[in-house]
Amino acid sequence: MISRERYLKLKEKYGHAASWTVWSPPPANCKLNTKKNISDLSVFDDEERLLAILNPNYVFTGLNAAVHASAENAPAQTKVWPAFHSSGIRRCQDYKLRHALTGTPFCGAFMTDIIKEHAESDSRNVKKYLDVHPDVVRRNIAMFMEKLDLLGRNPLVIALGGMTFSILRTYLPQGIRLASARHYSHCMRLDDYKKELEALLKTR
Repeated sequence: MISRERYLKLKEKYGHAASWTVWSPPPANCKLNTKKNISDLSVFDDEERLLAILNPNYVFTGLNAAVHASAENAPAQTKVWPAFHSSGIRRCQDYKLRHALTGTPFCGAFMTDIIKEHAESDSRNVKKYLDVHPDVVRRNIAMFMEKLDLLGRNPLVIALGGMTFSILRTYLPQGIRLASARHYSHCMRLDDYKKELEALLKTR
């Protein structure tokens, strides 16, 4: 659980480009298309209910915003907590996170990306960009540490994908707990991905 004060500070500063592992559920009996309702942000409207389920003990961390996700969620100032809630575009796979995390101890965790200044769908291009702009990495790591400070905990940071894990392992200060998980864009069965993430709990 997070205090209202800390939640509102996070919302004010990062609500346009981060989120929580909370989604509206798919329609009843909707088994064929699990992407439905992913972009329904009304789940964040009831802050009293929300504060009771938010879980600052875990932080799921991606590399950067994809181009299509960035475009879909614009204009940012009109939406709160849009990250990782993209749908309607074929490449969007945020629904896999909803399936994997709903109903687990990870439900309500904070979610963000490391690199907030470079929208790109191909992680190889992100790496090329970061290799020649190390200042971008340092600046974004500083913002990431500020988010952790606002959460008020020493959460387990779960890096989604190998490149994200490599950056965090290199740049995060000692004392930050870090774990690695496969990125949700990986081609695998939804239930297998859920089991894989739940297995993290047994090693912590």
